[in-house]
Amino acid sequence: DIGEEGLIPLETRMLHDPDSSHGYVGATLSSNIFHYNTERADPEIKKVIDVASIEVDFFPVPLPGLITDIYYCPEKCSFNNFSKIKPYLNSQINTKEIEEKIFNIFSDTVTSQGLIGIASINTPKFENCVKSRFNWIYLDKVKDPGNLGAILRSAEWFGVKNIGLSPDCVDPYNSKVVRSGMGAHFNLNLISNIPLNIIKENKIKILLADKSGGKISKSDSLNKWCLILGSEADGASSINHLIADKVITIQAVSYTHLTLPTKA
Repeated sequence: DIGEEGLIPLETRMLHDPDSSHGYVGATLSSNIFHYNTERADPEIKKVIDVASIEVDFFPVPLPGLITDIYYCPEKCSFNNFSKIKPYLNSQINTKEIEEKIFNIFSDTVTSQGLIGIASINTPKFENCVKSRFNWIYLDKVKDPGNLGAILRSAEWFGVKNIGLSPDCVDPYNSKVVRSGMGAHFNLNLISNIPLNIIKENKIKILLADKSGGKISKSDSLNKWCLILGSEADGASSINHLIADKVITIQAVSYTHLTLPTKA
């Protein structure tokens, strides 16, 4: 029993060892993944991934996001006992062994873990995101995949769920972004090719990060905000400087630019 957020637990993974006291359970209906530890008398269970539901036109409520297929290559796998794990996978997830030359067509890394998964991409509606209680990060022409992935996992950690990407940003589902994001994609609302003024029209305060900005004071009303992070080379665009309600800087021990570095 993993509670109300863990409905229909079907998929279990034991860290590649069926005898391990640690493992992960996938809850199909809730679209969550939990880590468990049975070493203690009172087993520890903690939710580690919460997959966002997908809104579709043909169904009255959001549909849960589900992993549908897993492809693995024995020559590429960093472990050699996938056959021991396979019986514990959800029976609705298709698994297929493929040759190394086929695997290399799909994979763009030289050294990989030998597993490729196929999953549905969440396509959140903008109107639902602006009505939510969550704040925003707006990325202005960010080009480097590693930088974008690092921002996504940081945003998830701090509870900023809505991510707007300007035109000319790197694709958030670029394979390098996905790897750098380390699972953050499952918990964020990513909206590409969105102009900043649309966010501001919904009464969201626009903050722009810049080295010449002012401090944030306790008197500032920040009930709902959107923080602009500029591109690696040029910072935020002049248009977005005009749209911003306030230009801010974050004081630190060492003084650095608030645009993104050229290397992640």
